[in-house]
This record gives sequence, structure tokens and C-alpha cells, in this order.
Amino acid sequence: MKTPKKISVSLSSRNTFIIVLCIMVSIGLNFSFNPNQVQNSESDMVPKTSGSQTLPYGYFLGAHAYASDRIEWSFESSKSHIGITVLVMDYDNYNNYRNYGFATYSKESDGSLSSDSGSYKVPHGNEWYILFVNKDTDNEVTVVSYSVIFDPSLITSQLTFVLIIGGVVIGSIISLVVAVVVIRRRHKKKRSV
Repeated sequence: MKTPKKISVSLSSRNTFIIVLCIMVSIGLNFSFNPNQVQNSESDMVPKTSGSQTLPYGYFLGAHAYASDRIEWSFESSKSHIGITVLVMDYDNYNNYRNYGFATYSKESDGSLSSDSGSYKVPHGNEWYILFVNKDTDNEVTVVSYSVIFDPSLITSQLTFVLIIGGVVIGSIISLVVAVVVIRRRHKKKRSV
């Protein structure tokens, strides 16, 4: 009787270890492939951002991250008579704009609208900046609510990958639990015989 008991305890410990290991791998995959985070050799930034911020006349607010496909953006000014200009530029041009006031950029919204949205197709993978600028001639302060998504297709593909891996891991855990139950039942039947 002692031999089967030792085998049963050993088998139970091994099964517990395998279950814990599978759970740890599942948790690790969820952290490693977070769909809200892009990891790239150029950058390690969050590709989706949104917020609401006070924007005085002559100032800008912005977001930046690595993008290789497109940038989706939207904004709304709290004052309907104050238009916001939207500029998209790469890292070097952002530094020129910030430090010297000039740069090469794409003007995505010309400042005539207090609410707008769009999508910018980036010409190449790089760290991209999108700026919301209050250049309105009324010289007033406004609150700008904005949303920016860098490479939305990449977020979707990562989410799909996470769901597939998660399904495989969960399926494996369920199969493992069923196998443990079957093995235990067989050992109980052998002990009773």
C-alpha cells in the first residue's frame, strides 16, 4: 500500500507543478503581449493616448510613439469658435519645431475647426509626433479633448494573437485538469481492487 501512496503523492505534486507552470505561462503571455503597448527597437511607448488639457493661445499639446502604418486622431475644443491646428511630424522635425519654431510637417487640420478627426498615413516607420496647436486669432484659452492611436492595425493584430495564445493556454489547462482527474480516478480504482 505504501508504494501506490508514494506514487500518488508524487503524481499529485507533479500535476500541481504542471498546472502552476501553465498558469504562470498564461499570465506571462498576457503581460508580454499587452495589446495596448508596442515594443519596437525604435521606441517603447504606448501607441494610444487620449486626454483633455487646457491649451492657451500660441501653445501646443501632443503625443508621440513609434508608428509604421498610420496615425488616427481626433480632437474637440471646449469653445466652438476656437479652431485647432493639427500637425504631424517625425522626431527631428519635432525638435526643430520645439526649439526653433520651424519644421517640415503635414498639416492635418488647418485651424478652422473646433472639432475634427482624421487618419495620417506615415511614409516610413519612425517616432512620430502629432501636435494640437492653438493658433486661433481670438487669442483665447480653450480646453482640448483629444485621442490619438498609433498603428491601430498593429494593436488589433496583437490582440488577435493574445486571444489565440490565451485560448490555446486555457485549452491546455482544461485538458491538463481533465487528465489529472482521469489519472486520479484510475489510481483510486487500482487501489480499491
